Amino acid sequence: MNSKRDSRFFSILVFSFIFLSSFVFSQAKDRLIIESTPDGAQVYIDAVLKGTTPVIIPPLPAGEHMLVIYKEGYENYLTTLTQPKGTIHIDLKKHKGRLKVSSTPMGANVFLDNNQKGTTPLTINGIEIGRHRLVVETPEHEKW
Repeated sequence: MNSKRDSRFFSILVFSFIFLSSFVFSQAKDRLIIESTPDGAQVYIDAVLKGTTPVIIPPLPAGEHMLVIYKEGYENYLTTLTQPKGTIHIDLKKHKGRLKVSSTPMGANVFLDNNQKGTTPLTINGIEIGRHRLVVETPEHEKW
């Protein structure tokens, strides 16, 4: 009698494991994993903060969702997700700056980080934000 009860209990246990496993695995394959380089970026889906990268997001309802990834010092990443599942990896791009240089008299040579960039008046685009060495010089005047 105990063997029948043990057998029934074992059958129920196996069935429960299979049922729960299929539920967990179906949830896992529908989840969304968002990674970024560098890590630590804030992840927003439909304007709701979901965490910081790397982050695992539970299954989302069908339809389009707006994804925004934000990290200070980097350009925001925005896209629309149409099938929000799987793994997404984003390489964030550093903010770039612009430098406008003018001089009196015009025509001074401009060096940025020891590289000649041109003569004044001059606008230099795409400079990584941070510290740089700027030299403006003419043969007749002191370096600045």
